Amino acid sequence: MKKTINISDKTRGDKILELIKLRKMTLADLRKAAGISRATMSRLMNSPEGYAPSDETINKIAAVLEINPMYFRDEDVIGPGEIFPYLTEDDLKFFMDLRNLPFIKLTREIAERGISPEDMRKLVDILLATRDDGGANRD
Repeated sequence: MKKTINISDKTRGDKILELIKLRKMTLADLRKAAGISRATMSRLMNSPEGYAPSDETINKIAAVLEINPMYFRDEDVIGPGEIFPYLTEDDLKFFMDLRNLPFIKLTREIAERGISPEDMRKLVDILLATRDDGGANRD
């Protein structure tokens, strides 16, 4: 069962933990990739009163986590778990991965043109069957 957190109760640390879990990272991975100190990471995660991280720090963290920096700056900005609470963790990972954006945009275009999911599945099956590798890379 999913743990529900009221968005107004979610701290910057909660948001970071949610995103590193989606990215299959650790805090140490994030800290190293963002190039920030342990002390800064500790202050970010524990949100001591009066601590306001620099824009540079927030931007570094957001870049590594591939999310808009506003998610960490504005307490009213909600995350994907709140927007799409019915999606599985794997679905959220897919939507949060910027490398999948072309596929998401193509899906929208396909839907706008009135192509059914069943017809799209048939097309994908045909394409996979005619690939040089015989569709061996298919999920």
